[in-house]
Amino acid sequence: MTTITTSADAPVAKALPIVPEEVTKEWLAEVLGLKIKSVELTDAIHGTASKVFFTITYDESETAVEKPEKICIKGGFNPSLTAAIPLLIDIYRREALFFANIAPKLTSMHLVKSWWAGEDERQGLVIMEDLSKKNYTFGKVKEPWTPDMVKKALEELAVLHGTTWNQGPKDYPWLKSHYDEAVLGMLPAINYGQFVIDPERPPLPEPMRDQARVEAMLKKHFANRNPKFMCVIHGDCHIMNASVSPQGQIGLVDWQMLDSGGCFHDVAYFITGSLTVEDRRAHEMDLLQHYLDMLYKYGGPKLSAKDEDVIHEYTKSVFSGIGWIVATTQMQPIEILYPMIERYVVGIEDHKVVDLLESLP
Repeated sequence: MTTITTSADAPVAKALPIVPEEVTKEWLAEVLGLKIKSVELTDAIHGTASKVFFTITYDESETAVEKPEKICIKGGFNPSLTAAIPLLIDIYRREALFFANIAPKLTSMHLVKSWWAGEDERQGLVIMEDLSKKNYTFGKVKEPWTPDMVKKALEELAVLHGTTWNQGPKDYPWLKSHYDEAVLGMLPAINYGQFVIDPERPPLPEPMRDQARVEAMLKKHFANRNPKFMCVIHGDCHIMNASVSPQGQIGLVDWQMLDSGGCFHDVAYFITGSLTVEDRRAHEMDLLQHYLDMLYKYGGPKLSAKDEDVIHEYTKSVFSGIGWIVATTQMQPIEILYPMIERYVVGIEDHKVVDLLESLP
């Protein structure tokens, strides 16, 4: 069994909890290294991953200055779901490994505070602060952001990318990509030919109604990643995975799709999905240049939005929105999917992404 920890204490040797009831005061005292009097389960939100909320009361003899009272433990607390979809265990473990191995190096990012992270062959858990108790809010698809808010999110991405520039599985052996296979596997799974003509969904341009053409474009997109732009990427950086503090500071959450890949996957994906079409058209290149300036500040190379290879890779990466375009209503409600699909489809058309991808070897 492999278990890691972010604390200075020795790793926990026994299996991690897989149902909320297994999160006992004894287990929490062990992983946090604190004297705990009682633990109360206060709430649980179950989705692809579970977020389970607890209130901790400490023993009177505990003298630590920093000790969390209200925590969120994120991971796989739905055994029937992981039994049906075992691949989910990998994404829980991936997020825990991010908080243990990479997050401590991202000192300029506004990450949620994590108190401990661990993983084993059945589970990945992160003990983090409960942002809802600090009056944080999260982005909403139906409330597009202003260019200034997007700029702040791009600064967060610049820290991640710049700090991990040219890093990947050679540095973190557990960071092996599964994104390509997951996206390609979605097309036959949803009966693509009928799916794309569903009248409840936004219409797609003719080339994107053909499953064989979309598969071919995806394979070319994946095969032609420019290695000079590789780093650790968030992987699923959209507006709902961004938090806003009461002071207006932007942070990124949900690191389960963490991957190694081209930096512009995150950048094009976030810009296209977070702005209205009109704002994206008016501010896209300025936002891209701001990201590149911040990337250089945080350890990446000096690049310009006028560089041909930058524009080529950014344009190609707008196709990263395909994950939303083929998402089902079992994944997100149609009122969320509809505006996101429209934004990515228009972005793909504006940038002539289909022509670019089909021209690639």
